[in-house]
Amino acid sequence: MYMGEIRLGDGDLVPRVSEARLPPGVGQFVGARNSLVATAKTALQGLKPLSVVVVGEMGSGKTTFLRGLSMELTDTFLIQVRGSAVTGRSEYGSLGLLMSDLPDEALEHPTLAVDGLDQVLRQRADGRRVVFMVDNAHLLDAHSAMVLDQLARRGTLAVVATVPDVGALPDDLQHLAIGTWSVRIDLAPFTLAETTEVLSGDLGGVVSREAAYWLWEASAGNPLYLRMVSMGHLSDGRLEQRNGAWLITAPESVTGSASAYALARLRAMPEGHRRLLTVLAHLEAASLPLLSELVPGSVIDEAFDQRMLQVDRRSEPLVRLRHRLLGDVVRSETPVLAGRCLREEVLVALAKTGGTAPAATRLGLTEWSLALGENIPAEQLYQSIETALQRMEHDRARRIADHLPAAGDLRHTVACVSVLVAVGDYQAAATMLDATAFTPEDGREDFVNLKLIEQEVRRHGDRCEDRVAEAIAAAGAAAAGDRRLRSLVESAEFDRAAHQGQYAQIIDAAHDDAGFVVGADGDRLSDAQAVRISWLAEALCQVGETDRAVELIEGLFTRLDRRTVSAQSWGLITTRMYFVYLFAGRVHRCRRFLQELDRAVEDGELSPGFHSLSSHDTRSGVLFALMGRGDDALTCLRPAVAQLRLHDPESLISLALAAAAMATATCGDKEEARRYLVEWKVSPAHPWFLVQRLGQLLARWAEFLVGEDATRIAEDLAATSSEDESAGRVQLALVFGLGAVFAGSVQARAAVDRLGAGLHGRLPRLALRVNAALATSRPEDLLAAAEHATTAGLDAVLMLLTEAMLRGKACELDANQRRSARRVLQGSTLRMTSPATALQKMEGLSGTERRVARGVATGLTTREVGQQLFLSARTVEWHLARIFDKLDVSGREGLGTLVRLSSRP
Repeated sequence: MYMGEIRLGDGDLVPRVSEARLPPGVGQFVGARNSLVATAKTALQGLKPLSVVVVGEMGSGKTTFLRGLSMELTDTFLIQVRGSAVTGRSEYGSLGLLMSDLPDEALEHPTLAVDGLDQVLRQRADGRRVVFMVDNAHLLDAHSAMVLDQLARRGTLAVVATVPDVGALPDDLQHLAIGTWSVRIDLAPFTLAETTEVLSGDLGGVVSREAAYWLWEASAGNPLYLRMVSMGHLSDGRLEQRNGAWLITAPESVTGSASAYALARLRAMPEGHRRLLTVLAHLEAASLPLLSELVPGSVIDEAFDQRMLQVDRRSEPLVRLRHRLLGDVVRSETPVLAGRCLREEVLVALAKTGGTAPAATRLGLTEWSLALGENIPAEQLYQSIETALQRMEHDRARRIADHLPAAGDLRHTVACVSVLVAVGDYQAAATMLDATAFTPEDGREDFVNLKLIEQEVRRHGDRCEDRVAEAIAAAGAAAAGDRRLRSLVESAEFDRAAHQGQYAQIIDAAHDDAGFVVGADGDRLSDAQAVRISWLAEALCQVGETDRAVELIEGLFTRLDRRTVSAQSWGLITTRMYFVYLFAGRVHRCRRFLQELDRAVEDGELSPGFHSLSSHDTRSGVLFALMGRGDDALTCLRPAVAQLRLHDPESLISLALAAAAMATATCGDKEEARRYLVEWKVSPAHPWFLVQRLGQLLARWAEFLVGEDATRIAEDLAATSSEDESAGRVQLALVFGLGAVFAGSVQARAAVDRLGAGLHGRLPRLALRVNAALATSRPEDLLAAAEHATTAGLDAVLMLLTEAMLRGKACELDANQRRSARRVLQGSTLRMTSPATALQKMEGLSGTERRVARGVATGLTTREVGQQLFLSARTVEWHLARIFDKLDVSGREGLGTLVRLSSRP
């Protein structure tokens, strides 16, 4: 609504349209906001209507909320006004147009004005309920607030008021803050998932997780800031659509209208608030005691109330700005001299609070000093770079490294190569290493660190395992006699063994010195020990001890304190845990684990690192592909593949492409699956053995589903299974052997029986049952195997089993068995169907068919549906037969599931 505009029901100014819809990208309701609109509607339409107070910070979408709510209140008499600083200066200014309908004498006394408006509203409402919507209620003039208060107390109308804070309500409307009078609705910032949904609607396409995360963090989930930041990135060319997905091509500072808006907001703040924001903009994060030395506690409390601050829980609890763009603006607007003076005050306050600042604060102080042009000791720069790398803030590490003196010594080389590796520039790192010739005499610890970094460069850049071994051997020789340095070398040896798939070597090392690997009970685990335990768990899983592996990795998580583990080590450990769950057949637990990581990122407890987000999407996509949920898998994988095509320092795209091929094959799109497979064949292989194997398995299964040569696929899978069994990787051997059985290899059946009999866990039991079913070709065995696969959550196995049955014509099913088979396949299909796909299927029905389907889904009988739609029972049955055929469901239960799924947001 424009300032001062009033809409009167079916009104004189704006006609009502019952089926009105907001234009694309404007006022989208996502996530919890849909339910909030329903809550407000229920409160206003009850037997005793309650008023509604909508609370949210500037830009949180309060006006849009009112617009959406008004579209839901189709049977009420609506009046909408907007408070402003201009109308708030005059009596009844906010109700000016409405008050013009009263005679002049009614304005002589407030009571007469209330009586007059009461009569006018009741006449115009014509029996309907009156709802008075007030946007910016805190700007109402006193007389307008008093009139609304009296009318609400009389029961003439219900008020819907939007305010930035409940305390800002006019005195006469303060009773709305009391629960017995009203319902309070808080418009929280968008979550990451809601941000992704909004951006997809605004941009009209899939948005990568990196793009969504960057824009979400920059805007702190504020809808107005989010739209400004995204539009600014679009106009700057930093938000582009490539390969079917919207990507951030250059995550840098925010500019454009969002920056101007933040600047205007900053200049309107009191001095104390600006001082607080300036400190946090430069420090990034600070403890509450430190901030209390610099600004009054009341200012900090007000800043929290206004949602300008939040608590960072990634390590020890620290306070930081919610809005990144506000921090960018503050830094750009701070004069150099004022910045120097404030920094000195921060150092004095820091000394008063104990003198030792958290790592995040020290990092911010270093960057602040560099921005002021001060000379920083090289040692402090090296420590800051190491801190930034451990926190996975690679861009910050690179910015600090740019200020290193061009020394060319060993310590300088270690820092520069570490930064290059972190940002994925292995070629530049290799060039720098090739130009050096350091020895342990130049610095023993730095030499060991350099060689350990070199082994990573050689693995990812040169792809030369001989040079990897040489680097680790050189580090081991230099670390002899030093327990701490030797621990780092041992971790590198574990890493190399895992990358090569030499799991027996890891287990032997653990048996030789178990305390060195896992530590003693009660001891605080170092990062290196925690990572070694995760490698050991993966090794145990691949040699068939899956239950022990799960117990070990879950015990590690119970023992770890996330705040004491670096983000880099945490990323390695969580990756190991994912693969342990995956190959142990704990599919549902693996899914919950990924959801827990998502929540940790949204709650600010975990810093994902910008480019590791594609890795997370790839892991989710792989899991969904194995679960047979192709639509969900592609939702994750399509933007991940697009982002990895742009930047892929870890060569993760090979796994993403294989999983995408598998997902599209299960969805029935064979042509797209073949395109993914063609790209997979020419993509660089991932340096980690297990990722290579998983990608190979998914690609072969995809080839089988799209109709490639089954004999070739079976031979390839059987050969890989034999190779893994010879190397002791029996869990992998079992999985590849089962794939060969699906493809028709008779020889692989004996291997699967042998391997499955010697192993324990969910996958061996499933493999034995599927193997026996394909061997006997008995319908009851095949159906039992299919049921077992769906119970385990591995619907992809069901798809492969079905394809094997169709290709081999394994058996003939009687009528009852066909019904059972169809029930199993239908259940799997419904589990694999996303809400979007279900909605698309429902849209393929005619209008009458949709109404019949919805009636049946609510539990109505054929006769009851006919009575509602004025159809005969025979006509309803005829429509049902057509519906079952179109939707590929076999009964009312399956139809009900599909209808309910299509109605999900």
